[in-house]
Amino acid sequence: MSKVRPQPYKMELEPGEYAWCACGESENQPFCDGSHDRKRTGKQPIVVRIEQAGRVAWCGCRCSGRVPFCDGTHRSLPGYVQPKRGQGPFSAAEKGP
Repeated sequence: MSKVRPQPYKMELEPGEYAWCACGESENQPFCDGSHDRKRTGKQPIVVRIEQAGRVAWCGCRCSGRVPFCDGTHRSLPGYVQPKRGQGPFSAAEKGP
């Protein structure tokens, strides 16, 4: 079952290489866990190097024009509901790997 969601994964990250899950099937979202191979999705992760520690907004909807990073495209997708500030599962920064 796909783990695609209509919100970015916002988190504080340290410098390093990260493999963003392009297929949406990883159990370790937004990062790749190899599910694309097991489920034969035909997609490959996108590996990026983060040069400086800081906040990153990874695309959760898989529709961004800047994948693997969020560009706000999720707001224009059918069924999108703006979360109330400070509420819901996307209100706090998520922890990186």
